[in-house]
Amino acid sequence: MTTGFDVLRRSTRLAATGLVLISVLFAAAARAASPESFACYRYDRELSDMELLEKAFSYEVARYRLPPEIADGGIAGLIKSHPDCCIIERETNPFNENRNLVARLLSPPTIMVVIDWTITPTTAEDLPTRFLLTPCGEIRERWGILRK
Repeated sequence: MTTGFDVLRRSTRLAATGLVLISVLFAAAARAASPESFACYRYDRELSDMELLEKAFSYEVARYRLPPEIADGGIAGLIKSHPDCCIIERETNPFNENRNLVARLLSPPTIMVVIDWTITPTTAEDLPTRFLLTPCGEIRERWGILRK
């Protein structure tokens, strides 16, 4: 036999579930309406351009052969000798355009880092290398000539 107390308990449970669902939908809509954040959740801040360049450079040095004058000088040496070598694209990264609500909820935006290894490209190996990074600096993808 169902008592008034059982009915009240069920309706309270349903109301609480409805409030939770409404809250989740409201949070998702608010996130979709706000500009995307490029902050790293681990560090609770945005990584600087130099930090992102260092991550991409370290990745390249660890996996591929770079000329000693570039590898030894680090990213700071490359920037010093070639000030226009590097591009960081956050908002202008084409991979961040037209991200729907589901994509924004499931994955963070990406940051494109482009490193041009020489002042005037003379061979295919001198072409820029592109890296797609997460806001925390993890390399998702790399495009460029393999230097084995």
